[in-house]
Amino acid sequence: MQVTAKIVKPSTMQEILDGYPSAKRVLFSRCHIGGWNSCRYQPGDILGKVGSSHNILDHHDIIAFIEQTDRQIQISIGEVVAASVNRRRRITQSGQCRTTA
Repeated sequence: MQVTAKIVKPSTMQEILDGYPSAKRVLFSRCHIGGWNSCRYQPGDILGKVGSSHNILDHHDIIAFIEQTDRQIQISIGEVVAASVNRRRRITQSGQCRTTA
């Protein structure tokens, strides 16, 4: 799994989005940050400032939610390989695919 930098209140929005690609959706769905012109932010804006402008008093809550969501959607290479092997096995067993030796 990818090691991502910890989000802190002085992190820029770009740093957060680079490290946590799901953050854009999380910020919009949880806090309505980034949806409309009045809710947008610039990549260089600081999380603390963006949160304050959206009346978010507990920055730790949104940071924890971004990090938790990111952990939930990550998948390891081993899981990808196992899923691929299982899919190949099911296709082969169903007769839809012929394997060559």
